[in-house]
Amino acid sequence: MHDTPNQCHHPANPVVINHSRVVGSLFLLALLLRLIYLAESIDNPFYYFPIVDEAFYINQGRLLAAGAWLGDDYTFHLDPLYSYLLAISFLLSDKLFLARMLQIVADCVAVILIVQIGQKLWNKRSAIFAGIIYACYGLAIFYSPILLKASTTALGVLIVIRSYLWSIDAPPDKRNARWLITGGLLGLLALLRGNFVLLLPLVLALQLATHRQQLKPMLIPLTSFILGFCLVISIALARNYFVQGEWQAISNNSGYVAYSAFNPDNHGGNHGPPAFVKKNDPLGIDYYYRQEAKKRLGTELNTNASVRYWFTEAIHYLWNNRYDVPRLLLTRIAHLISNTEIPSVYNYYDAESQSQLLGLPLFNYAFVFGLGIPGLMLAIGLDKRAAILVLPCIVIMVTCLCFYTAARLRFPLVPCIALGTGFYLNYCIEQWQARRMKPLSISLMAGAALILSSLIVPAPTIPPNNNSYQLASAYANMGQFDKALETMHSVQWETQHQDQYYFLQAQIALLKGDYVASIALNKQALSFNPEHIESLYNVGIAQLKLGQAQQAIHYFETANRLRPDALTWYQLAKSYQMLGHTEKVKQLQNRINQMRGVPPHIKQLTNQLLAD
Repeated sequence: MHDTPNQCHHPANPVVINHSRVVGSLFLLALLLRLIYLAESIDNPFYYFPIVDEAFYINQGRLLAAGAWLGDDYTFHLDPLYSYLLAISFLLSDKLFLARMLQIVADCVAVILIVQIGQKLWNKRSAIFAGIIYACYGLAIFYSPILLKASTTALGVLIVIRSYLWSIDAPPDKRNARWLITGGLLGLLALLRGNFVLLLPLVLALQLATHRQQLKPMLIPLTSFILGFCLVISIALARNYFVQGEWQAISNNSGYVAYSAFNPDNHGGNHGPPAFVKKNDPLGIDYYYRQEAKKRLGTELNTNASVRYWFTEAIHYLWNNRYDVPRLLLTRIAHLISNTEIPSVYNYYDAESQSQLLGLPLFNYAFVFGLGIPGLMLAIGLDKRAAILVLPCIVIMVTCLCFYTAARLRFPLVPCIALGTGFYLNYCIEQWQARRMKPLSISLMAGAALILSSLIVPAPTIPPNNNSYQLASAYANMGQFDKALETMHSVQWETQHQDQYYFLQAQIALLKGDYVASIALNKQALSFNPEHIESLYNVGIAQLKLGQAQQAIHYFETANRLRPDALTWYQLAKSYQMLGHTEKVKQLQNRINQMRGVPPHIKQLTNQLLAD
């Protein structure tokens, strides 16, 4: 199935070690570092008030764990597998702490896989170097307790690579089954992060290129590989068609992401949603893009049509600004190379400033990029199987060049270049021991040049207080209202974000029980953005608290007209019940009971209205 590697490049390690004990020690080292960081983060308000994608995944995970295994009434907004992984944790305990702990352990398992892959491709010393690097890699420690798919994607990539090596080494009678399993694992990885669907053609191309002289024996194994991938993807395809009648295999937001990267309001070459997007969460983004498409085209689009439209608009923008494309590409290349960890959702540098552990000189991107890239090139020259480590790097590079670069998008290539770094370090030691100074000098100069380029290449300036709104919201949710207001007032709010400024003050007033002030502040938010759904909902809640059910109905109905939601339907039913309109309550009860993906407690509350 593969070219037998020349064993002469695997010299015996002169250091006698107990390998299993070393691997166990690396696991414990990774676990200790991540637990220290978790302990340091106990006072982090974001751990008690998840934001944006993290909040979406947690809500979806709890919905699935409650028994709604098809999810809500929409096609998948974000890659779905991570929500299901969280749901498994929530079946054991609804506490986020367990999910964070399981994720930390999973990231430590990634260290073991790195060592196994490194040993299989090269030798123990290379593998141990790579394991140490990932165990002590700052961003890996940072992401390990954060409930985002980026925190598990590195492990997913390693599982697929390990399964690939397992498949190409299979005896003939087990070859097809192993390739079928590897295809299925790749399908799961694509459901964890959709851009890894590109690994399918890349793996096929790699196998065909390395087996040009023996293509016929490869046909059935590779067909099994494709079949395993398609079987897994078809589950998501069937779910989306059943739920909303749209043939969509994986999350389909590429058009929105593309237009966020290439639109008239974004000239910096990074991620910048257009001005008409008023809310940065998956549901809100989908709503605003579809509303804008309807405004421009005069017709309602389903999700697939909306995504295609905005992808086309991004292409049109690039064509109309084609002379600016080289600058945009160079900017993205600089971001891809740079040691700067561009924040998205959570900021590594905010955490680093508050953590003694992350403030230590841990391994960083410049180090693994500078040594890992030449290490992979050297490794492929000695063993063609190492080319599998380059394929995820190609996927990440294509993603960043076509869309944008961010810490969580770039992170999944780290285990691959960490493996390359392990080989590079071992290679340099071998050249030194053999007194081969010329190849050693060339390798050292190449590594130093790449490290230096990563450190000095221009990178985006990270704006201060980029999470100030979320931080203020977190403090408000924890009941620390003074801190919330202090954080909020410390930021210079731009005109397009004034609705958030007033909404947050209104939220604090609502939590403090000052319903009159909350209504007034929410109405100020609505004067800047009449479609601010949370403000509409909270006005209704405050009016219910004041016994103004008739006025509340208008706000709940407006919110539901903009974006139907079971909780808002329940509050509307509650308003009608206060007015004694039993028939209306029954109608809303039937509507809620017929909706898919409604949390059971909302159905119970709605049914209880009639019982009362």
